[in-house]
Amino acid sequence: MKNNETVTRVVVCVVMGLLGAVAITSLILSCVTDKTSPYLAIALGMAGIANIIGFVFYVKKKGNNNGSGKDGSIS
Repeated sequence: MKNNETVTRVVVCVVMGLLGAVAITSLILSCVTDKTSPYLAIALGMAGIANIIGFVFYVKKKGNNNGSGKDGSIS
């Protein structure tokens, strides 16, 4: 079970890293080319998707059992 959680964590981190890299690259292209139409929308969309994935992963990991998560920490 620990191995499955580790693989899931690595996959989520890699996906969030790739989405973040695309968002930063698109934002830089938006600044350099002075074309905000395609690049700025792509950057904001990718950053939003990465944040949603991170939030969903965090909520699943934390749990809702009287404020304490699977790892025993109290929120």
